[in-house]
Amino acid sequence: MRSGRPFRLRKSPGPTKPSPVMPPPAMCYWRQKVAQPNGSLRAQLFSAAGGGGGVDQTAYALLGRRSAQHLENAMNSHRDVRLDSENDIVVAPFFDAVSTEAGDPQLNELLRRRHLELRHAHRHQNDGGPTGTNIDVAMALLAADQILRDRFPDREQRHHLLEHALVEPLADITRQATESALDTAEDPFTAMVATARQRETYSFGPRFVFTHPIDSDSEFVSNVQHCFFHELLAGHGAGHLTSILCAFDANWMDAVIPERHGFTVDRASTIATGGRSCPFRFHRTGREPIPAPPAP
Repeated sequence: MRSGRPFRLRKSPGPTKPSPVMPPPAMCYWRQKVAQPNGSLRAQLFSAAGGGGGVDQTAYALLGRRSAQHLENAMNSHRDVRLDSENDIVVAPFFDAVSTEAGDPQLNELLRRRHLELRHAHRHQNDGGPTGTNIDVAMALLAADQILRDRFPDREQRHHLLEHALVEPLADITRQATESALDTAEDPFTAMVATARQRETYSFGPRFVFTHPIDSDSEFVSNVQHCFFHELLAGHGAGHLTSILCAFDANWMDAVIPERHGFTVDRASTIATGGRSCPFRFHRTGREPIPAPPAP
């Protein structure tokens, strides 16, 4: 989970040297060699499905169907965001960020090869849809951890590097998309609850187990009782990596402004840190939401 400390990258063992401080979390990891024509972001993130527009599974993994247009708008507002035609929305930027933070561009190819090997080992579990996407993401994280072990043998140091590389490239657009979706909703609480329900199906899929111990007009709890991410990573002796995936949730959770949106969101425990479940709790504040200020 996020510690709030500046991320400093130190190779060990070896003589102690001043450690470079991580640059501000910019979208630089998303810059690619060739700028795409206008509309290419939409073409890569939003594909035709059954005659209508559809969001690919990696976009579902961020926010769910309800926020699709807001995600697209948020991405297009970042002029330095570029995706070349073979990149996906999570794994490729993650590998780019890991290579950049480790200071070795050659790592990218090693990461991709190891990722393919791990994905091949799980091909029997890939029934398409969100399950396949979740295997992709979990195995990308595992591949990076395995490749970096010799370079960064300290597990905590490696953990911070991987968390920053996974969370930060998509932080700004995820927060912006979530905030925009809530700001434009007639009832932000109802919209968020609907998105949470949709994500259970379209982001997580059948290999996760959810319950709703509280489901009312004023409070909703989406409780993860079985986490497929943790199952996958723990099966490789790397269950500690699951908390890195949990850390991504702060990007959308931090976008909820109780005074403006009329509700709060919290998660009191996670399976990754030893909890029995991951209870996402949405609770109305009982106060009328204050409209968002007009855009400048």
